[in-house]
Formats: sequence, C-alpha cells, structure tokens
Amino acid sequence: MAQSSHPRLLADAKDVAQAKRWYQQHTWYRKLIDQNQAEIDRFLKRRPIYVSPIKQTYQYKMYTCPKHDVELKYELFRPHDHRCSADTTEVHRGEKFDSAWSGWYNRKLAGYLVWMGTLYQLHGEEKYAEAGREMLMQFADIYLKNPTTNTILGPAHLFFGTLSESFWGVDMAYGYDLIYNYKGFTRADHQKLKEKLFYPLAKITQQFPESASNRQLWYNNVSAAVGFLYNDPELIDFAIKGQYGFDWQLGSALPESGFYAEGPGYHYVALHGMIHLAEMARHNGINLYQRKIAGRTMKKMFDVPFELIKPNYEFPRIKDSGGGNILEYAPFYEIGYALYKEPKYLALLHLTEVKRGTQVVGEDSGLGSKRAPISLFNLVPDLPFPKDTTSIYPEQSFDLKGNGFAILRNGDGRERRYLYLDYGIMGGEHGHPDRLQMGYYALGDNWILDPLNESYFNPNLQLWYRQSIAHNTVVLNQTSQTWTNGYGKFYGALPGLQVASGGSVTAYGGAKLTRTLLQVGDYFIDLFDVACPEKRIMDWPLHSFGKLTLSGIDLKKQPLDLFGHPPGIPGYDQFEEIYAGKTGEAWRGNFVLPDGRGMQVQAVGEPGTEVFQAMTPPIGGSYKQMARDQKPVPMLMSRRVTDVTRFAHLVQAYAQTPNVAAFEKDAAANTYRVRRQTGEDVLYADVEQSRYWLLRRENNKPALLSGFNLNEVKGQESTLFSSTLPLAEFECVWQGEKLSVTVPVRFGQLKIWAPEAKSLHVNGKPMPFRKDGDFIVARQREGVAFVIEDSTLFLGMPNQLTVRVMNPTGSAVSGRVKISLPPDWPEHVHSQLDWWGGIVNLLAWNKGPIQRQTSPAPHRRLVGWLHGVLSETKTIPAGREETFEVPITVPNNAPAVAYTALVSFGKEELQHTLRIKAPVTADLMLPNAAKDTLLITLTNHTAQELEVVPQLTADPAWQIISPPAGAIKLEAQTTLKLPVPFKLTGYNAKEQLYPVRLRLTSRNFQAEIVRDLYAGVAHFAATPPSLDGSWENWNRANPMTIDKTNQICRLLMGNQPWNGVEDLSAKIYAMYDQDYLYVGAEVTDDVLISHWDFPVMSYPWDTDCMEVILDTRTNSEQGHDPPTPGCFRHLSLAEYRTTDFGAKQWQGGGAGGPLLPKPNLVPNAETYFTRTDKGYNMICRYPLASLKNVKAEPGSKIGFDVAINDNDGLNYRKNQHIWAGFNQNQSWWDVGTIGALIFGPK
Repeated sequence: MAQSSHPRLLADAKDVAQAKRWYQQHTWYRKLIDQNQAEIDRFLKRRPIYVSPIKQTYQYKMYTCPKHDVELKYELFRPHDHRCSADTTEVHRGEKFDSAWSGWYNRKLAGYLVWMGTLYQLHGEEKYAEAGREMLMQFADIYLKNPTTNTILGPAHLFFGTLSESFWGVDMAYGYDLIYNYKGFTRADHQKLKEKLFYPLAKITQQFPESASNRQLWYNNVSAAVGFLYNDPELIDFAIKGQYGFDWQLGSALPESGFYAEGPGYHYVALHGMIHLAEMARHNGINLYQRKIAGRTMKKMFDVPFELIKPNYEFPRIKDSGGGNILEYAPFYEIGYALYKEPKYLALLHLTEVKRGTQVVGEDSGLGSKRAPISLFNLVPDLPFPKDTTSIYPEQSFDLKGNGFAILRNGDGRERRYLYLDYGIMGGEHGHPDRLQMGYYALGDNWILDPLNESYFNPNLQLWYRQSIAHNTVVLNQTSQTWTNGYGKFYGALPGLQVASGGSVTAYGGAKLTRTLLQVGDYFIDLFDVACPEKRIMDWPLHSFGKLTLSGIDLKKQPLDLFGHPPGIPGYDQFEEIYAGKTGEAWRGNFVLPDGRGMQVQAVGEPGTEVFQAMTPPIGGSYKQMARDQKPVPMLMSRRVTDVTRFAHLVQAYAQTPNVAAFEKDAAANTYRVRRQTGEDVLYADVEQSRYWLLRRENNKPALLSGFNLNEVKGQESTLFSSTLPLAEFECVWQGEKLSVTVPVRFGQLKIWAPEAKSLHVNGKPMPFRKDGDFIVARQREGVAFVIEDSTLFLGMPNQLTVRVMNPTGSAVSGRVKISLPPDWPEHVHSQLDWWGGIVNLLAWNKGPIQRQTSPAPHRRLVGWLHGVLSETKTIPAGREETFEVPITVPNNAPAVAYTALVSFGKEELQHTLRIKAPVTADLMLPNAAKDTLLITLTNHTAQELEVVPQLTADPAWQIISPPAGAIKLEAQTTLKLPVPFKLTGYNAKEQLYPVRLRLTSRNFQAEIVRDLYAGVAHFAATPPSLDGSWENWNRANPMTIDKTNQICRLLMGNQPWNGVEDLSAKIYAMYDQDYLYVGAEVTDDVLISHWDFPVMSYPWDTDCMEVILDTRTNSEQGHDPPTPGCFRHLSLAEYRTTDFGAKQWQGGGAGGPLLPKPNLVPNAETYFTRTDKGYNMICRYPLASLKNVKAEPGSKIGFDVAINDNDGLNYRKNQHIWAGFNQNQSWWDVGTIGALIFGPK
C-alpha cells in the first residue's frame, strides 16, 4: 500500500488539481460545483450547525401523516415540527417523528460534509473547513452516547440499522479526509475523532456480516475508509481480504457471469459500493479495477448488464429489484468509460443523451435528479460521442453462468423476441420462491413477467408478490416453493432453434421439477415435467394481460372463497372472478389487448386436467419499471392431481391472428408437431439426455433442420442428417440448389439429404463435397474432431475419461489425449469451496448444517491427479475413429468441485467441465410414524455396482438395536433405504443434541457424515395435565431446554445482545393422551410484553410468545421445506385462546416479514397463559384429531421444534430462541433443521 498525504479517500491531490482545471475549462463541471456551493452557502447561513442527538429507530409508519396516510415533509430546519405533504397547515409532533427526521437530517449532514470538504479543496475557503469541523466535533460528542440495542438490520449508534450507519459513515470519513489538514483542528480534535467516532464506527459496522449482500459491501467500505484514513492495515485487510471482503465478494459471491445475484437493481447498488472501495484503493496505490479472481472482474460487472436487456432496454423483472432500464444507470458508464474506454459504454451515454453532472437521462429515469455523478473525479470531461448511436441491444442469446438465467433471443426490429428461463440461484433475501419461472417479451411488449414487488412495508409483498403462484412456475400442493436453488440442464442457441432447460430437486421435498423451453421463430414450446413419489396437486399458472378467453373447456363460475377467505391458501386467496372446468382434451387460451394484439396458449390434452381462469392483483407498483395503470390482471392455471406429469404448451404472441393452427404430441417418443399456415414443424426433445432437434417443412420439403447433441436425424426421407461424431450443435438450411450448414469447426464428416444441392456453405464459407445419391458428403479438411463422453469423476475411485477421436483427413495421425488445467485453477477451486450457497446472505451464525461431512477435509491445492494426465498413444488411420481411455484416479480428499479443463489431442483442444463428486452419498433421518427407527438412505451415483460398508455410531443417548451388517451391494445409479432399529434411551440435561455418525467405505472412497438429532420425549398422561400453569399432572422430568447462545436465531429484523438465562430461557415439556398432544413452556423472562399492539408492532411474534413446529407428514415431503399440508407451524399468544385475528392483523404490518401462518395453524388448538414471578408459563393443547397422521403410540415420532420469542419493550422482537433448528430462510426457520418428539411409554 502506497503512503500518501490527505486527502486520500474520495480524491487525492492529483484528482483535486485536475478538478480545479476542469472547473475552469468545462461549463457543465463548473455548474455542478456552483450549484452545490450555493446550497451549502444557504445552509451555512443558519449557523451554528445543528446536529441532531436523537437516534433514528424503526417504528411503524415512522414518518407518515396519521390523517392522510402520506409521508410528512422532510425540512432542514424543522426538527420538531413535521408538516403533512398533503396539507402543510397540518403539523405533527412527537418522538416518533423526531426520530425519523433525525435519521434523514444526519444523513444529509454527511452529504453536506463531503461537499464542504470538496469546496475547501477546490477553492481553499476555510469557512467550509471550519463548518465541517464544527459538525464533526458534535458528532464525536454524541456518537457513543446512543444505545445500540434498539436497532433492526444490525447494530448502529445513530441510525436504525448498520446499512444506514455505513452510508453515513463513509461520507463522514470522506468529508473529514478532505478537511483533515485544516489548521483549525487541534491535536486533541484529531484524537477525539479517532477514538470517539471513526474507530467505533468501523467496529460497529463489522458486527452484522451478511456475506453476499449489497449491504455487506457498504459495511466493508466503512472499514476501508477508516483504514485508509489512518493507514490501518488491519481495517484495510478486513475490507479487501477479509472473510466477506472485496476479494471474496468478487471471487466467490459474484457469479461467474459478473451479474450480482440479488437482481438487476441491486447489481448496480453492489457495483456502486465496489466503485467507492476501488476509488479509495486507487488513491492508496491499490488497483481493484483491474483485479481478476476466478475469472471475475469489475469490468464484467459493467459489461454483463448489456447482455440482459430486452429490446426496449429494460432488464428482466425478477426478484425484489423490479428490473429497471439500463438507460437509468447510464451515469455508471461515465466512470466505466473513464476506466475502460469501452465503446458500448459511450454508445449508451450517447443513446441516453445524458446531461453531464447529473443522474438524469433523456428518457424517464427511475433514479430522479441527483446533482452528482457516480464520481466527481474519475471521469472523461469531454465524451467523444459517435455521430450515430450504436445499438446496444445484443442480438444473440445468452446464458448467465453462475446465476442460472438463460435468455433466448430471435427476430429483428419490431419482431424481436426475448424469452427467459430463471433456473438458477435464489439470490439471497431479495429473491423470490420462483425457481424455473419464465418470462416473455415480444412485439414491443411484455407478455409473461414476474409480478415484481411492492414496498417492503406493504403486506401484499408477502401475501402475493412473494408467493410462487404469483409467478410463472409450477406450484405443488398449493404451497409456495421453499427458498432454494435450481440447476441448469442444457442451453443451446442457433438461429432456427433456441433451447434452455433447468431443474430443481429441492423446491419441494421428494419432487423433481424440470422445465424446458424451445423457441422457434414466433412461438415457443414449454415442457414442464413433474415427478413425485406420491400424488400431489400440481398447478401450472400463466399470467399475462388483456382479456382472457378459453376454448375447448366448459368453464363454470366458482365461489369467491374457493381457496378460502383471506387469509386462506396463501396466494390463491388473492384470486377473483374464478372459473374452472375439467377436460382431457386439447384446449386454448387467448390473451388479447385492446389494440388487437394477443398471446395464444395451446395445450396438449391430458386426462385429469382442470383449468382455471381468474383475475389476480396488479403488477407491483413501488419501484422502477412498474405498471403505471395498476389494475388486476388475468391468469390461467392448469391443474392435475397425480405423481408424474408433463405440462406441454405452445405460446405465441401475434400482431393480428396467430399462425399456429395446431400443436400436438406425436406418436413417436419425445416428439411434437406444430401445424403452421405455411407448413409444419416437428420438434424432438429428449430432455433427460439433452438431445433436441427441429425440422421445419415448407411445401412438404425440409427447409430447416436445427439440433443439439446428436449425430443423426431421421425424417420422411429416411436419414436427413448424420455425422461421424455427435455434434454439440448443427443447423441445415435448404435453399433450392444451395445448402447452408452451421456446425462446430471440427465436425469430422457430414452426410446430409440434399438431392437438389449444387453448392454447400459450411459456417458461411463454400466447401467442397461429394454426392452420394440424394446425399452430399463433406469432411473436415485438417485436424481431428473429438468428443468427450464423460463429465463426472468420482472421489476415491479409478475413473476412465472416454474420448472419441475422428481423423477425417487423408493421412494417419498419431497422438494421445492430454488433460490440462488453466494457471488460475486454484482461484476457481477456492471460489467454489468458499461459495455462500446462493440462497440466503444472512447466514446462520449460531449453528452449522444439520447434516455435514466431517471427513475427509478437501485439500485445496491437490491437483496432480488431473493436471497433465495422459492417455496412451495411438495411431488413427485416415478416415477412421479411435477411442481413447484416460485413466484418472481421484484422491479421496480432492475438492468436490467443477474443474474447467482443456482436453487436447495434438494441436486440437476443447474446453470441458469435469465435476467431482462422491460415488455414494447417504442421508439420515428419523421417519415419522415409524417406531424406534433410524432410516439410512444410500445412493450410488456411479454407472457400476458398488459394495458399500456403512458403519453407524451414535451418541450414548441412542441405543442401536441392530446395526447395519457388513457390506451392502448397491446397483448402479440406484437408491436403497435401510431402516435401522434405533431407540432413545438416554437424556442430557445440558443439551438434547444426540448426533449420529455414519462412516461409508467403498473401495478407496471413505467419508464420515454427521447428522445432528435433537430429540425430546412426550410423556404419556394417565390423567389430563393441568392447563392453569400449576403443572399439576405434568411429567417435568427430562425437559427440552432453551438456555444457550447457539439457540438464538439470526434475524434480519431484530437481534439484540442476550444477557443470559435471566433475560430469556425456557424449559419445554410435552405430554400426550388419547385425545391431545400438550406442549408447555416454563419461561424465564425479565421483561414481559404480552400484548400485541397492532399495527405499531408489525407481527404477533413481536410479542413474548411461543411457536411450535409439528411435522406430521409421512410421505417424501417430511423433514423438508416448504410447509405443505401436514406440517404445522402453530403460534401461541398470551391474549388469545385460539390464534385468530381480524383480516388486517393477518396481513401483518409490513417491514418485509414472512407471511402469517393461518393455514399452518393446528385447527382447534388452544393456548393457556399464566404470569409467574420469573416470567410466564404457556401451554398449548393440540387435538390429535387435527393431527391426522400422528400415531400417538410409544416409540413413534414426529418432527418437532419450539421457539420462544422475546420482546424487551420495543416494537419488534429482540430475539428468537429455538430449541433445535435455526432460521435459514424467509419462512421462520428451516424445517430441515428441526428436532424430533418421540412418544414415551404408557
């Protein structure tokens, strides 16, 4: 790190000198400075400067007019008189309003401080430095006087969360650095600012790590600002090399595409934070702008948004970010162009007619006017605009690797079409439960899109916008997906056919979902496959616009409460004007706009289909790119109740009338026929093998053939196309006597039906060929062609990588296959091993994964087993093919990650991804309704039979009655369920965690798996236990205890320091008889808040209360999110015998919390509450008649967990204390982490 004098954060001496020149030379720059100087001068006329000592705290509608329900006016010099924006004669006073105003005002002061420092540097006027000193010293006086215990979103001294504190803190450091050398500061002043303001600021903003979050970037920036301010290497390392520092953010948090995981809007928030850090680093001799880690760079973050945009420059509307338009972010490309001189950045700036020095562009901007560019100093003052605007829209399809987002593009001009499949990662707390959703833009409009989102303080965010049924993806059992990731299966794009396929096996327990989109010209086909071990309700929804009409179905009006009065079935209870009908035949839906344009949906008939038509809530209306005319929109939904099905639909947007006459499944496997007005298309889709082709016929002759991963396609003319090796992609266009072919550069030999062809063009260039009857034959003239048949290698196993090499030339060639890794392979390994998971950024810090591999630990730099591996040498005769086997023995402790390797033969090389995984995996669980049983599930992932030796050991609390005996034969690619007699016989008063260990051995593969099992006992009640808190007839031996730090769940909204067992602790008891299950909590709580003061307190769990999970499911869903029927999440409150509220209370009070769980409550359960000297007793009685799957018999088990919420006098809960599990997603806590309740002897 280079040492430099102040200033060295926002700018350095070189920047200041340059800015002085720009001020003299460039009108726009001078105007920008002068405008801000005028505002600062007006502010300083009201000296002395007032710094608000009041801490900003979050409160319900904290700055809203109670009468008009509109935001009050933020005015500079009115700290206690707050005027209504609808009626300025109406003034409101009080602590809540003062607190909200204080946060706004102190944040504004920090911005003013930056400008004071800037003006001092540019003009040398000491009045600005003195005013800045006055402000800084006041903040130093008050900063540590405010408590940090009344915050949400992390601790803070001045604001209600760490993020606001960080924004403010970075500006404070910038301003101080700019006036640091002002002679008015004394040595004591500098020392006070260091000890009372800036070091405490750096400390507190390090206490709420959020991993892969735009917020974390700003926390890092505070440490960087303070670190560079004082040349503190420890703080600088925290920001750049720390656990979640810049290097980790770039190399592990950022997907390999370069697009931030939280969505389009938050991508730029993250980029903005990185720019701030990079500018500070630049002024101190560190170049982050050029840093490259695992292929990721900051330049990629500037570049990749161009790949996402639609023809109208909008981003896809996904997650919380609401999309937006790239034109709105043009100012980022002022600094981007200064850094990288990329022509497309300049084209964007020219396209927007950007006004220099502002963030207003020629188009409507969601950002509004801000009188400052992204950087005041790292700019090009005179942009060399091209004479003609260059189009910034990419015409090619694109797959965002790492994000899991495939964009299929075709057409041109007004006929451009944009279809996406969102198959990949959730993207953190700003994601939605919408894996495998699709979106569609065509003919200048959005037709299928995400519902966007509402304000985080709008209850409908959870009631509708974050429900899976609001998205265009399949929903099972009328329950939103769990928060999870999907995976990609295939992506391929040719001019005639574009395909994207992805899947998920974790969105619903036991279910496999696969969606495949095939785009052909002006239509696309959607194949959605669902496979479950048992029957489930399967819904395929589609949302669009205009007037919806359905044909081929007899629809009947349904009751408005078909899915329950709100709160009914979440999401479904928002349906209005519901119609439904059943059919086993083909049917159509037509969405028609007022101007006559429309979108038609054609469905392949399937017995047992029920089709719904309904109106749903408007597209979201809070952020960018929202529907301006908010009104309900139509949807259709296809439903089946089965275990395995395929929803097959064709969708076409049209200007006047659709030209697809029919869509039907062909008798041949995996084949569909599309009849068009001018011909017929035949599509083949082998989704499992990722093999696809399209044959288009015009005038009963082949006109186009496109395909992927095939070496042969047959048609009416027998074989239309064949190649010596399977080709990753190919396309043939018949044009009379001309045949045009697109294939990989190394293709071997082709044979194509073309009786009329007299010329052949391959990849745009003429190529010689020979005729063979009605076929032409062409061969590669030089080099070899090869294909790699394997992609998975197994740990601890000898593997054979099979490579088929074809020599199409006229001479024999000799050689061998070699595997090489790129020089930066360690970075790619670290990137994957240190990945944050893609689902939640607020990672649990109290507990780790419930099931985990403890050995062997991966050796991060172990690679000799792969890099440089060679096959044997062989000679391939002219025109012949040879198979090479590359022996690869993967060490048992090799990192189980993906390696992007170069596979070469001579001068020819091919990039290929090799994935390393365990040959056999195991899962351990206590199955519901099975008496005294541990279920071991073993899966053989290889293509050969394996002999596996499982060795089971357990905590002394368990008795393994009959352990697995010896070796077990596992057939190739099969799963075996192994029940083990297993009984709870012990008890640990300190902690009811009784882990189980399973050691697996198969050949040289060895691994040990640990499964945490929390277990408690429900004692039999010969006499009904009392409900009055006296604990009469209760067996309170061996309680489940809540009294440890690691039982405090991490919350986005809340979390304050726990002060020990007197603050909050509990003993949990369970009893049962023939009619009821009883759960009682004996709670020690030093502050009791039993009244739910709605809406001041947003949610009922913001009180002191009890939550209980009862997972009674006995099918493949048990032990998994989401909470499908049979999984109960019951909330017990002090003031309610039965948990029921009015409609508004069920909606909650905002703040982005999860949905209230009425559908998951246990029917007819009753709560009994009693105050005690040390806290309270709370008992809930659950009717066994409401728990239909429960067998209340000795040795039987259900999934079970208890949480005690603690409120110590604020408007939201202080902490949530959970007995067994932990909070890992947006649905309270992860069902996969809960404990077990075992019914004791009678």
